[in-house]
Amino acid sequence: MRKVKLTQGKFALVDDEDFEKVNKYKWQLYNMDNIHFYAKTRIWIKNKKRKSIRLHRYILGLYDPKIKCDHKNGNGLDNRRLNIRIATPSQNSQNKISHNKWGFKGVSKDYNSWRAMLRTNGKRYTKNSCRTVLEAAKEYDKLAKEHFGEFARTNF
Repeated sequence: MRKVKLTQGKFALVDDEDFEKVNKYKWQLYNMDNIHFYAKTRIWIKNKKRKSIRLHRYILGLYDPKIKCDHKNGNGLDNRRLNIRIATPSQNSQNKISHNKWGFKGVSKDYNSWRAMLRTNGKRYTKNSCRTVLEAAKEYDKLAKEHFGEFARTNF
């Protein structure tokens, strides 16, 4: 594992075998929304135009914007091959980190109880009447593992 220098004093992680290819470029820290950070640069593509590309897409050779990929651990600066993978838009969404006010993905308050809920393929799956937010978060994790498999972003 090697560190690639970015702007603003930050670094991205890459595998040893990708370091030389990646280190030919100057990489910038890309702050997407004050929560998600990525590394990006500009490269020349076949038709002699410059194109902005994120580090994980460059490593995977993904130049077609229709093809999506994600970071398994949610860290956009961890670009080791074991952490990046091709994903459908739906799978990418399933792997998102939650930033709701309860602090747990798939959890909401329902009057005097808590609810775990997820949606996939046009269907909604819920577990109602959880006594605590922690119980609801654990129930969400069960639902996510069952329906999202390896793309499940769990709370615990």
